[in-house]
Formats: sequence, structure tokens, C-alpha cells
Amino acid sequence: MFEVDGSQVYGRYFRQDYDLHGGKAAGRYANGNIAAVENTSGQGRTLLMGSFPGAGYYLHHGAATRELFMSFLKMQVSRHSSPLTTMRCRPAASRTGGTILWATNPARTTKKVTVTLASGAAGFKSAEDLWGGQAIALDGARFTMSVPARDAVIALLR
Repeated sequence: MFEVDGSQVYGRYFRQDYDLHGGKAAGRYANGNIAAVENTSGQGRTLLMGSFPGAGYYLHHGAATRELFMSFLKMQVSRHSSPLTTMRCRPAASRTGGTILWATNPARTTKKVTVTLASGAAGFKSAEDLWGGQAIALDGARFTMSVPARDAVIALLR
């Protein structure tokens, strides 16, 4: 177990302790050693953790770990309509430009999803599904799409 942003999170498989050479300590182990480092570069943010909280959650289903994962999602996507789908959003490669939005659906049925991006992310004029060619309805920072069963939509937003 280790602490990240004031919450006790379960880890698993490995443990790495860090020394700071940039960034700031964002979490610690019980012995005081650094367990997580937060850093920024340009408009990007990263959180490097010295264990595997996904595997820790698999064993313990800790509420603090679930909240930590939800906080990552809230960095870019403010909300979406289908709790079974997973959303990720990040800037596209510089040669492509725009922003990439991933919507994955592990369910056995197609899910209609409406995604609203966090404030400051509005202003997109187009959305193209690069993976399966699904239609995406666009209204500012809100996108509506159907994510096929056990599949994904990978959208380029511009």
C-alpha cells in the first residue's frame, strides 16, 4: 500500500522508490520514501507511480484506488453517459494535430455514449473515427457516438 494525493492506494507486483530530479513528490510509502512523482511538460501532465495500482485494485477493490483512476479521467473528460465505457483523451501527434479521444466498450452490446470534455476543451469543429468509421455527432465539447460491443471508437477531434 502507498499514499497518493492523501489517499491510501493498493499496489501489486513491484515497488519502486524514487528520488526527485524534477517534478514533485505526489505520494509516499509508509517508510516515507517517494512512491509517486507528478511532473508537467508543456500542457501535459504525468503521474509516475512506483507500483501497479490496477493490479492492487483487482485484489482489493479499494475505494481510494477507484477514486484515483476517476481523477485521471476527470483531467480531460468531465463526464460521459455510459459507466461501462472507458474514455481517454490526449493531444494527437504533432504531425496530425488535434486531439485523440478513445472510447472503449468491454460489454457484449453496443453502447450509445455522450461524452462531454472538461472546460477549456471546447471549440472542436470535426470528429472522425479513425478505427471503425463510426458516425460521431459533435456539438462544441459534447460528442455522441455508438461504441460497438467489445470494441472502440478512436476519434480525431479538430
